[in-house]
Amino acid sequence: MPTFLDSEQRHQYLVFSDDATLHKLVNWMKLLAKKLDYPSSSVAVAIVNGKSEQSRKMLVRAGQVVGPDWGLFNNHQCLRLTVPRPKGTADLQAHRFHMTMARLLLSHTDALVGYKYRNGVDNNHPEEDIWIAHRWIAEQSIHTQHRVLPKRLAEPINQLMKVVSELQRGHDSGNALVEELG
Repeated sequence: MPTFLDSEQRHQYLVFSDDATLHKLVNWMKLLAKKLDYPSSSVAVAIVNGKSEQSRKMLVRAGQVVGPDWGLFNNHQCLRLTVPRPKGTADLQAHRFHMTMARLLLSHTDALVGYKYRNGVDNNHPEEDIWIAHRWIAEQSIHTQHRVLPKRLAEPINQLMKVVSELQRGHDSGNALVEELG
């Protein structure tokens, strides 16, 4: 990621799931950061809830990143995970963290996962599926746009399995009809 897009070189993951899963993930992510020897200030693991007006706005903004159906997964809290971006291909610590996090999210939880390419980026276009970064280059008096990365990273596995089951049922009933007519 070019430094002009993110000088801090940190990014965020937004996770919507049931309350028990979110609290389990908080513990897992803190333990993972500790096992990989991250300084405590380096990996920020926080529950964003809608208990106050300000925190409700933060929750809604996080929900808008992952898509219009975020409230179906958890309409009162989510997990926000802010982590250092890998410094390069040799950054084994960061790669291990990200790979383990992905494995936990995809295999051990039923979660909707969103992404912010830098801490504090505003989602001015919730209808867009891809982050578009805008840059003003003053010395050249030009404005540039850069497609960055997707906002929504993962759908809960149970929803994907439901779609596959429905497709299979449709396929099976279509075959039965063909046999009956044939």
